[in-house]
Amino acid sequence: MKVANFCQHSFLENYISRSSCVVDCGVNHGEFSSSVSHKWGCTIHGLEPDPRFFPNLPKLDKCTFHQLALADKEGSMTLNLGQLQCSSLYYKESNVENHCLVETISLPEFCRVNNIEKIDLLKLDVEGAELAVLDHLSDEFLVNRISQITVEFHEFLDPTVVPRIKGIIRKLKRLGFYCLIFSRTYGDVLFVNGGFIRLSSLAKLDMLFTKYERGFFRIAKRLTSRADK
Repeated sequence: MKVANFCQHSFLENYISRSSCVVDCGVNHGEFSSSVSHKWGCTIHGLEPDPRFFPNLPKLDKCTFHQLALADKEGSMTLNLGQLQCSSLYYKESNVENHCLVETISLPEFCRVNNIEKIDLLKLDVEGAELAVLDHLSDEFLVNRISQITVEFHEFLDPTVVPRIKGIIRKLKRLGFYCLIFSRTYGDVLFVNGGFIRLSSLAKLDMLFTKYERGFFRIAKRLTSRADK
């Protein structure tokens, strides 16, 4: 079982192929989509609302970028244009931060409009909107339409959301998703839908080994860096 890590997002690469559909929410400059496209050449849909980034996104085969913000409903919302961090619908860096109105769409509606029957990998890096997005998705949609979800939760921007994150984890586990947190907090969380991907006990142990191996090397790197100073 090989666990890929692109742009600090972990997922099972054994279940991604040329025929897969990947939805990249929070494209930013397109690094994640580019990595997936170059390795597998699969169909990719990317959502990026920031007007500063969208015009300069890379041209990739079988990849369509949409100037939209993923949310829990259709309409429009104010996007706070970050300077030190990424832009967000929910957080802002200062009271004088620039902002703009952007179009929002829910994941079920996005799939309907783009004729997406099944998402093999959903990447969520939407600067706090992931909570509303995952809360909004029905049990039926999660169970029948998504194989893997790799998500960066943003509790470092607001620690009070940790109970909501734990609630989402419990919900997805109840629906048959296997959850593995690869980071020290909730910055790199993988959900694997057991209805689509049958994980043996050995496969789960292999994934845990990958998690702790990464942790060991991160600690070793930090200690080496301190020793060199």
